[in-house]
Amino acid sequence: IAWKTYRGVKTQARVYRDQFLKKRAQEYAAKEDGDTAKALKQIRLREKLKRDYASIRKGYGENKQGLATLDAPHPTTGGRQLITEATEIHDYLLKRNERHYSQATFTPFGDAGPGFPYIDPNNPESDQHIDDMLDGVFESWETASPFMREFIKEL
Repeated sequence: IAWKTYRGVKTQARVYRDQFLKKRAQEYAAKEDGDTAKALKQIRLREKLKRDYASIRKGYGENKQGLATLDAPHPTTGGRQLITEATEIHDYLLKRNERHYSQATFTPFGDAGPGFPYIDPNNPESDQHIDDMLDGVFESWETASPFMREFIKEL
């Protein structure tokens, strides 16, 4: 009897699943805006994302761990070094990210550059400077290179 019941449930699985999803969609729609089709689409999308992430987790294995080793350039020899201590990895990544994400700081319009006051969102005069740049009538700062002057003029 158990096998017969199992086979019956298995053959009717799609119908049961659709009934279940419709019921959930109606409950969800009642809480939100009342659109059952939209709710059903949302539920299916969430379930697909769950399956996708489960597949990724399965690919990586059950035991997730943090970064255990880091192959990085050696600062003095120029070769490679393998960092295995957690605190050393942490310190290295902090220094690297600070350098990497601050690359634009000292460019002409970076927040430490000479052009930043002209585009500073906190400066009320910036709107006029930006309009002048876009109209091609902006007078560059004194130390701006000829290339920068031409670039601003062509905006």
